[in-house]
Amino acid sequence: MKGRQLTMRKTVAIVIVLTLAAFSAMAMDEAEHLEHLRMMLAAMSTHGPVIPQPETIDAQTAQTIAISAHATPNFGFTPNSFSVNQGDVVTISLSVAANDGSLASNPAHSLIMQTYVEQPLNCKKGQTVTVTFVATTPGTFAFVCNQPSCGNGHSSMIGTMIVNAASLAVTDVSPTAGTIAGGTQITITGLSFQNGATVTVGGSVATNVNVVSATTIAATTPAHVAGSVDVIVTSGGTTVTKNSGFLYFDPKNNGPRHRSVRH
Repeated sequence: MKGRQLTMRKTVAIVIVLTLAAFSAMAMDEAEHLEHLRMMLAAMSTHGPVIPQPETIDAQTAQTIAISAHATPNFGFTPNSFSVNQGDVVTISLSVAANDGSLASNPAHSLIMQTYVEQPLNCKKGQTVTVTFVATTPGTFAFVCNQPSCGNGHSSMIGTMIVNAASLAVTDVSPTAGTIAGGTQITITGLSFQNGATVTVGGSVATNVNVVSATTIAATTPAHVAGSVDVIVTSGGTTVTKNSGFLYFDPKNNGPRHRSVRH
């Protein structure tokens, strides 16, 4: 089975290289060219369902991956393979040397990556351009040069980004307490949550479970007797527990911090 998968991957790679070479010799409509590239990148990439980007990204926390696109001394990306961890904020910094031998000038080279860089990152000679994103989805993501006119050898400008899957974790439950009647809306924060995840609170199944993102789950607590209980998340075949993650209290006893006081 492994041999067959390897053969299939090699076949796909050969077809893609030949197709990229054909693109270099053809005057194609830009939109058509992009569509073909995206199809090829999808065939070269391996990952599960795409987890959307967060609404806001803190670029100051990003790790920068500096990539050089070049036609001299040979055509390629340096590095042409790198890895990051799921949840990392990543900035790709693409540069082209002022004396690069690319036949094209505007741009000299370009980069498009499956899922993460869907619009071409175009770079002229002597310039550096950047794009920032969150590595939300684990897997292998191919990228290529989108400039078919940079010269003979363009077909070798292929690279790969690997996003290592984060270990399932629960770091926080908010709010931390609710009534014994249940019905408390809680937000579970953690890592590597996948669609279809389930939640139990005190051994009972939570309702209205919604995987908002790889780091956030919304759920509603079930009814339970008073006391501190574990919150358990099961996702992707793995289970993780937040010990004493939630406190049930009886409102008749004046809330979760009630104490009997004698005067």
